[in-house]
Amino acid sequence: MTQLQPGEKRSLSDFISGTRLRVQVTHDLPQADVSVFGLDGERQLRDDRYFMFYNQLSSPGQEVRLQLDGSRATLDLDLGALPPGIERLVFVISHDDAPMSRLGQLRLAVQDPQGVERAAVVLGGTQFTAERAVMIAELYRHTSGWRLGSVAQGFQGGLDSLLGYFGGRWP
Repeated sequence: MTQLQPGEKRSLSDFISGTRLRVQVTHDLPQADVSVFGLDGERQLRDDRYFMFYNQLSSPGQEVRLQLDGSRATLDLDLGALPPGIERLVFVISHDDAPMSRLGQLRLAVQDPQGVERAAVVLGGTQFTAERAVMIAELYRHTSGWRLGSVAQGFQGGLDSLLGYFGGRWP
């Protein structure tokens, strides 16, 4: 199992063969929300149906399915079924009131279709201050295939700020 450092990018094929996988996000910040943005090549949310969150748990073709269970979010992904306009999936955590500095541990694990963990991004609250939203990691299309990148970038304005950053608006 490989642990990616913030800013590190690797070919998804280093960990997973094929385009079906599971991503699991676990955290210890009560009432935090995990979301996924499906973005175009310009990092913009052109289709609100590709913003998966607690009130919209799947993409239109079920290519991304989100299951929420307290401090764990499980995402079943079929990257090969995503439409050509979706070039990037960005995994985020946000909280309406609490800063991410209150996190003990935040972990994003990439698993193969059999549920075996192959890669992880691990972040802690000491990496943040007043941010109420964090881009944890992203999967993105590249000329050589899909890649996994550890982002670890925070936003003080929370999910609303992040949604605006990606060109979206609250549903």
